[in-house]
Amino acid sequence: MIMERYDISADEAFALLARLSQDTNTPLVAVATKLTDAAPPADTGAD
Repeated sequence: MIMERYDISADEAFALLARLSQDTNTPLVAVATKLTDAAPPADTGAD
């Protein structure tokens, strides 16, 4: 879900989760939950 929503690879998605978890001292599962519950990024039409 994170890969699709943010258009990133599996490795990038995991690195994002791990970095946010470490930076905020938050369990990885809590970070993942917050990201998946968040609204998708706005489409800027820059395709």
